Amino acid sequence: MSVDPAELVIVLMTYLAGSHGDLLDSMSTQQYWQSRHMEVTTERLRREASAKPEAANIDRLLHDLASEDFRTRVKSRQALAGMGPGIIGELQPALRSKDPEVSETVSGLIGELSKETHQRDVERLMAIRTLGERKDAGSVAMLEQMEQEKDEFVAAYARRAVAEIQGQGWSWPDEHGAVAGDAWLLPADTAMVLQGTQAGWEGLTVDRLTAMTERDEAAATDPADAGLAQPEGPAAAPAEARASGAERATAGLVELADRIGDVRIDGMTLGISKDFDGDAGWFIAVIRGRYDPVTLRQVVGYEAAARGRIATKIDGVDAIALDEGYLLLPSPTEMVILYDDDGTTRLAHARGVVKGLHAGKGELPEDGVLGKMVQSVSDGAVAWGASIGNDAMQKTPMFSAFGRMTLRAVRKGQKVDFAINSEAGDADAAKLGRDSLMQQVKAAISDFDNETPSPVPSPASLQPVVAMFRSIKVDLQGARATMTGSVPAEISGTMMEGAEEIGGLAPDEGEGIGGAATQP
Repeated sequence: MSVDPAELVIVLMTYLAGSHGDLLDSMSTQQYWQSRHMEVTTERLRREASAKPEAANIDRLLHDLASEDFRTRVKSRQALAGMGPGIIGELQPALRSKDPEVSETVSGLIGELSKETHQRDVERLMAIRTLGERKDAGSVAMLEQMEQEKDEFVAAYARRAVAEIQGQGWSWPDEHGAVAGDAWLLPADTAMVLQGTQAGWEGLTVDRLTAMTERDEAAATDPADAGLAQPEGPAAAPAEARASGAERATAGLVELADRIGDVRIDGMTLGISKDFDGDAGWFIAVIRGRYDPVTLRQVVGYEAAARGRIATKIDGVDAIALDEGYLLLPSPTEMVILYDDDGTTRLAHARGVVKGLHAGKGELPEDGVLGKMVQSVSDGAVAWGASIGNDAMQKTPMFSAFGRMTLRAVRKGQKVDFAINSEAGDADAAKLGRDSLMQQVKAAISDFDNETPSPVPSPASLQPVVAMFRSIKVDLQGARATMTGSVPAEISGTMMEGAEEIGGLAPDEGEGIGGAATQP
């Protein structure tokens, strides 16, 4: 089974959002080393942690890739492949070679070498993390040197390990400011902006994947076993079965990390057009974090090519054509998904975003109506939104009475409190809108209460959604309405079960994440 390029990104985003968003933290160090079948000693950990690839001078071999002699080209490629992943950095400039055969050969080499280099990089990061967990004071000097490395993952993991050894607190860097700035990359004709940053909830973990797998296996035997009468999670299955499920889940996550390296998601910004309704209009998602764009281009590009889609460049930025859209990979910290049903504006919108990425500022005017609304709600919120009107929402009874709307959500312990402020034409319209909304909320709660148990999502996992609906209240002040409520942390489990259905990430026996691995 292969994974659609857009689905791969969406699944990763869904699984990593909510936590601090680091892929490797989805497994414990013990689970990782067991999956590698390695005996873990302090000496070995220090050796793995300090290992750095040696760079090599490959100019002559790159020159020979363009030779008119076929045998010379073959020997050059073989020699480069034998030098190992340490040369990837030196290979990358050749991707822009004017000789298409050279750029194609180098692209293939990077794809072949990337898995090896990411496996070594992942091993190194997990060794650093394990030294911190073991509080190995003898490694502090080495780790403090690593804090200065250019690789941000290595530097962050080293700082984390030193803090743990010395008994100090540590947290992932707060990228809220950088994420907030992505709103201004959107087109001038944006009608709605939504943005979410790290809520700090538990994200993807081996234990959660195992629990989902156990639930599905129970449902396959007897659907009634997946109902509320049976406890969820690892405790619901025999120890031997739980161990087997955890091993499969760990193996799948390790396989994914070996293919694309570590990934961190800091936040996502979504821009929507006035006429967007799922079938028409456009939306643009700007994802900010840390990833390896070269490898992801290889992996996603391979899957895209299998579907007849093309890899191209838009004003110097790598782009993969999707159905009515693009996946843009501009840098190790940014990624953009764009969908536009109008082929005449699709490329223009993509170019506008690319221009904004290059300039650090896009087309959305800060002094416009939407821009001022964005500034009023974005400061310090884990999630926020602003809308000057969306046609699809205006067709919905509960929102038809209201025009401009803002959303602001703030983390409060193990929940996120939100407030949506909106204004109608008059008090009577606001009251009708409030009444329609509360009718929809009550109907949803009734549907959840009366739903027949089904395996996906499981009834127990829906309880956080029910709790969220039960928390909703609407206060009216004339034509103004304020809807408040709370989102419990446990709702991230429901989100992940939905992502599991999109990408099939809970591995079946004998398969890794996303099914059988495909090689770029």
